[in-house]
Amino acid sequence: CLIQPDDVTLTATFPLPTHQLEVQLNVSGIYFIGGIRLCLRGPGIINGSSTLQTLDTCTLLFTTNETLARTSTVSMSLIKVINQTSPLQIGGTTIYSGRWAPTIGGISISDSLVYEQDGEYLRYVSERTTFTVTISEQPFFLQNDQQPIIRTSELAFHTLFCFHNEEINE
Repeated sequence: CLIQPDDVTLTATFPLPTHQLEVQLNVSGIYFIGGIRLCLRGPGIINGSSTLQTLDTCTLLFTTNETLARTSTVSMSLIKVINQTSPLQIGGTTIYSGRWAPTIGGISISDSLVYEQDGEYLRYVSERTTFTVTISEQPFFLQNDQQPIIRTSELAFHTLFCFHNEEINE
């Protein structure tokens, strides 16, 4: 954890060992937490004709005119997106690239219910705020197939054929 120079921003960074996990952050002390910025970052990898794109995405989670609830939860799903690009030459190498597409759902960060049940002042007495993020990987993937409209050899054939037809017609 790192407290920023403004003395009001806390940054916590840690590696995620798997794509399916639950992370719980506990902030001890009487703090008014207005929002949280949730980021996922991962390196890109190139392996021959396959590329995994760099993951670098952030989402700001907050509720207008409220602090975060004493216990806030967010669910995040990771979906694989695979692009398959066929070669221009017959027998050429097919190129694959992939990326993760995170989607956020199941957000429960509002303190309005606690406010209604416990009253205006009781909600600020909490000495700890718990923020839980559940990350899961979807069992399916999205695949985009990209193929050339015409291959190089076909283009050469059509060009020669059209050129030859023009000579005959003249």
